Amino acid sequence: MAAPAAVGPPPPPVADAITAEDIGAFPDGGVRESLQRAAGNAKSAGYLNSMQVVQRYAAGTVLQAGPGIPAWQYNSYDYYWSGPVESADTVRFIYVGPVVLFFWRLLGVIALAALFAWLALLSYGKRIPLPGFPKAASAATLLLLCMATGVPSPSWASAGDEANESGPAVTAPGAPDDDLLAELKKRLTAAPECSPHCAEISAARVTVEGDRLEVVLQVSALANVAVPMPHASDRWQLDDVSVDARGTVAMARDHDASLWVPMTAGAHSVRLAGRLASAESIQLAFPQRPRVIDVSARGWTTSGVNEGRLVSGSLELARERAAERSGDPLEAGAEFPAFVRVDRVFNLDLDWTLDTYVTRIAPQRAALSVEIPLVRGESVLTSSVKVRNNDTALVGLGAGEVMTQWHSGLARAETLEVSVPADAARSEVWSFIVSPQWNVEFEGFAPVLPENVNAPSWVFRFMPRPGEKLSLKVTRPQGVKGTTLAIDSVSLNTTVGTRSSTTALQFSYRSTQGGRHIIKLPETARVTSVTFDGRPQQLRPEKGELPLSLAPGSHSMDITWEESNDVGMLTHPSAVDLKSPASNLTLNLSLPGSRWILAAWGPGIGPAVLYWGELVVFIAVAWLLGRWSKSPLRFTEWLLLGLGLSTQSWAVFCLTAAWLIAMRWRENWKPADELPSWRFNAVQVLLAGFTFITILTLVFSGIRNGLLASPDMHIAGSRDYGNGYTWFQDQTAGVLETPSIFSVPMWIYRALFFAWASWMAFALVRWLRWAFNAWKTGGLWKVAGGKSGERAPVANG
Repeated sequence: MAAPAAVGPPPPPVADAITAEDIGAFPDGGVRESLQRAAGNAKSAGYLNSMQVVQRYAAGTVLQAGPGIPAWQYNSYDYYWSGPVESADTVRFIYVGPVVLFFWRLLGVIALAALFAWLALLSYGKRIPLPGFPKAASAATLLLLCMATGVPSPSWASAGDEANESGPAVTAPGAPDDDLLAELKKRLTAAPECSPHCAEISAARVTVEGDRLEVVLQVSALANVAVPMPHASDRWQLDDVSVDARGTVAMARDHDASLWVPMTAGAHSVRLAGRLASAESIQLAFPQRPRVIDVSARGWTTSGVNEGRLVSGSLELARERAAERSGDPLEAGAEFPAFVRVDRVFNLDLDWTLDTYVTRIAPQRAALSVEIPLVRGESVLTSSVKVRNNDTALVGLGAGEVMTQWHSGLARAETLEVSVPADAARSEVWSFIVSPQWNVEFEGFAPVLPENVNAPSWVFRFMPRPGEKLSLKVTRPQGVKGTTLAIDSVSLNTTVGTRSSTTALQFSYRSTQGGRHIIKLPETARVTSVTFDGRPQQLRPEKGELPLSLAPGSHSMDITWEESNDVGMLTHPSAVDLKSPASNLTLNLSLPGSRWILAAWGPGIGPAVLYWGELVVFIAVAWLLGRWSKSPLRFTEWLLLGLGLSTQSWAVFCLTAAWLIAMRWRENWKPADELPSWRFNAVQVLLAGFTFITILTLVFSGIRNGLLASPDMHIAGSRDYGNGYTWFQDQTAGVLETPSIFSVPMWIYRALFFAWASWMAFALVRWLRWAFNAWKTGGLWKVAGGKSGERAPVANG
């Protein structure tokens, strides 16, 4: 299944899925919009892993799925720095190992305990001087007084409330009720049926000459409404407002200085005239955009009109300045000229696209219009944007409008240049989102760090200065061979019974294309179920080969089969060949509870039987104890005692060994005559109690549990509840190497332990006889003022 595949650019090769949270992390609306569009295109590409950005490729392109994603977990530490970093700068990390860390934590616990003890002594008034410090003063008692009082103020009823409480309300005879009044009010204040399109400005004629500005509007109204008029804030002082050549005094002004003139239903002609302020530039805002506009200006230059139509909701007027006045500063009443920020987002995918976002910087509220040059090869696809001479976009922002945008197609080319003129009345930001099938080399100036380094796609972000140019060289790398199938996790669970075994195989995979895939099962396998993403499939193997239909994207497959393999001394399940590399393999092998596990081994990391290593150490210890001159037992007796108790509890063996050594010490102990009687008697009582506890523990925790419970082979590592054992392997070439377990029937252990228990019964009787003789050596009891073992005289009757 190897085939040429597209290769990504040097930056991060695979990105995560685009989510709403990731898109919202970008403060710039342009970058958010572009990434959102890229995510929308990705959704249409198939069913690939939802944690990846799905790129669009040309038909016939074979994509590599890559290796399986490892499941290892490591500690991650973030490292930050501030300021510039040179290429010759180095960084060095110092860390300590687990041994030093262990002693460091132990020292910290001891120091903390000492601190608490020191504070406890201080609390009782004791002063403990510290080395190198003056004597610590006793702790002073601090009294914190917190007073919070509040008196709720009484609430007094109003006169109207008192009147209502005094009795029912009195209604005048013949007055309408509240419902009727509300209905009448609703009818009187109801908006006309044509709202909100009851008036329209069909044409406008603007005449500006010197310090005079005249605007004539042709207005058509379908009802009695008020129509907003053009305004220029306080830079246009109106002195003549007429409707149909008759002066009107019924006018209203809004909070933004806009003028509203009431009109009756029909066609009207409205004339506005007034004097202009001594400003270099004026924005004439049209709250309601006219269908057609005609501008006549003398001494002024106009912008914002294209083919008799307003580009935005304003008309910009700039005064023509004479040569001798060109160096004069602007007057105080002049507004700032239009200045915008242009964000260009290049998306170099299967189809090259360009999204342009124009954001207002100045003026803050007035309408403005600007000309934005297009990139070479750009074709504007947004119908609302006017293009002049196929290389300039005429863009307008209405009053209060912050941003506008358009979408364009971009012709593919091996080179691409983007620049900013030195005298441009704008700032630009260029962002490039490059698909893995393209390799882009940038030349001109260095990029800046993206605003979100954890974004689903790496963004090459450039912030040019006026006069700078960026050159791009775009190439398409040659594809390399690779697989289209990646198996991320595999779980193989085998349960071995007395007559047959059941195996369940589950694996999760990622595939970049659909197709047929065959896995090799044991030839004696009887497949009982096959499920694909939880849906059952009717599939059966042929000569051990099970054909599977793979779908693009991330899916899971579950296969269950049975084999006529009963449990034996060596249990080794049949191997399975996935016919594809796989990662994160979990192999589980379960045996019946009637088996005595002696050894287990398998691929990767799994359980380990520690009993045999402990047994070797014990044999060496038993041999040393047998050679000890004061040992109560011989080497063979120590060995037999340990062999029986080792599969139950080493603690019982240690207790029994301590009792035997203690009784040997008592046998050789010769107390001095001057030894107080209470000390001798206390030793006797302690030895008697020690003997009782040891015998009780040996009989019930050792012999009784050994005959009834299962042996403890001290198996450490991955072990499930019951008799299941798990191995983990990070990767494989395709064949699943199954683990092996060496076991024998449990009745063998029962028989061996019964033989040991029989020996233990006779040995225990012998040890008790010897222990009693050792216990009474030198006397059983010592009477005060007498010798050991003496009794008081008995009076004759």
